[in-house]
Amino acid sequence: MNRSIFVLLITLSFSYTLIAQNVGIGTATPSENLHVIGAALFESPGASTGSVRVTSPGGHPGISLYSNGPSEYRADIQRVVNGISFRLHDNTTYPPARMTLHNNGRVGIGTATPAALLSVADGTQLGGTAASTTFRTNSGTLSTSFLEETALASFGIKSGGNNVSLGIRAIRSTAVNNWHGTALGLGFDVDNTKRAGGGIWITEGKVGINTLNMPGSYSLYVPNGILTERVKVAAAGSPQWADYVFDSAYDLKSLTEVEQFIEQNSHLPNIPSAKEIGEKGYEMTEMNVLFMEKIEELFLHTIQQQKEIDELKKMNEELLKRID
Repeated sequence: MNRSIFVLLITLSFSYTLIAQNVGIGTATPSENLHVIGAALFESPGASTGSVRVTSPGGHPGISLYSNGPSEYRADIQRVVNGISFRLHDNTTYPPARMTLHNNGRVGIGTATPAALLSVADGTQLGGTAASTTFRTNSGTLSTSFLEETALASFGIKSGGNNVSLGIRAIRSTAVNNWHGTALGLGFDVDNTKRAGGGIWITEGKVGINTLNMPGSYSLYVPNGILTERVKVAAAGSPQWADYVFDSAYDLKSLTEVEQFIEQNSHLPNIPSAKEIGEKGYEMTEMNVLFMEKIEELFLHTIQQQKEIDELKKMNEELLKRID
């Protein structure tokens, strides 16, 4: 072929391509500016660079990013049936999706089947000295969840400013910087200025309200008292009720003996003194039994006195008849 004719044909073909604005690779009928049939590779030379391949990773259309390392670590972005998935692996195995974006708007991290708008398969971890995440509610109000590792490791939800609407704090011995195994307990509070003792604290099976001090073996400690409309003490495990007073073998002290005891001790028999109560307090169930014991003793004395009164009345009536 004549050289000038060949150049003319090449020029005409190049002009047609520019006019059509579509370039086809692997196809004679490109439908886009660049239409490629088959996989595509974009690579930058050099040991520290990598490549981008437009291919079908895992049998699905997508993009793979390769490193030029020995194992060719890669990241895949795939179009799957329900959305888009992201994978990171060493090119020797094909792992499950690390993150999935579903067509319905749900996001899964560590799971390909998110059950909510955000599903995290193995939990989350926020690092740093003052990590926080801010969430916006449907009403537009801002709230913040925060994690902090200070004297009291904590998680909280704030509703603006420094006011904590809910705080959960793990407490530990200040001498040991280890939250695993040496933690003293868990606390809940609603005011970040009272973290040293406010709120509810649980430690070693004991519960304290507005205090970190858990004295004795009691399961619940409330230093400022309790206001309630009803209290029920279970019969199981409670001391025997005071009906033993009505047993014929019961040693009922006479009123004279009771008087002598009071003169010597300044309190009733079998009842703790004011000094003992001040030093040790008292067990409410046991004290109720003692109160009932004294009430039942009083009834027995009253019944006996009524019998004596009735007998005296009878004797008095007989004397009056004789006088008449």
